Amino acid sequence: MQMRARVPVATLWVAPDRPRPVDGPAVADVPDVPAWLAALDAHPDDGDDGDGRLGLHGRVHTQVLAGEPVTVVGDDAAYPGWVEVVCPWQPSSLDERGYPGWLREAHLIGDDTGGHDDAPEDESWAARPGPGQVSAAHAPPPKWNGAGMPNATRA
Repeated sequence: MQMRARVPVATLWVAPDRPRPVDGPAVADVPDVPAWLAALDAHPDDGDDGDGRLGLHGRVHTQVLAGEPVTVVGDDAAYPGWVEVVCPWQPSSLDERGYPGWLREAHLIGDDTGGHDDAPEDESWAARPGPGQVSAAHAPPPKWNGAGMPNATRA
C-alpha cells in the first residue's frame, strides 16, 4: 500500500522496539523534533549506548519528509501503531525497492495519486525530485565557456 509522510519529519527506525524513552518526542503521534533534539543534546557525552545522538546508532536508519512516498510492506501485531515500509526515493543496498525500516503509522497518510487530495495544501512535495533526480538547489553549477558565460544555445 502506498502512503506519504504527513508530518514535517518522520524518523525511520531499524525496528519498532528501538526507540528509547528519550526518543518519545520523535515517535509521538505529532512529533516534536526540536524537543527531541534538545533531549538528545542534553546528553552530549553519551556513547553509543546512551541517551544522546550517538545512541541513535543502530536505532535509526534515515528520515522522510512531508509528502515523501513510502510503501507499506508489513506490520507486527506486537507493535500496534507501527508499519514496516520501504522508501522508494531513498535507494539502499538493504532493499532494491528503497530504504527499509519502521515508521509510526500516525506519521503517514494515504496516497491519492490522482489528485493528491491528502497532500499538504501547498503541494510543495510535488516539486521534490524523485529517485535519481537532483533538485535545482543541489544541482552542480553550470559549465562556463571561455567568454565567462554559461554554455547555452545562442539565439
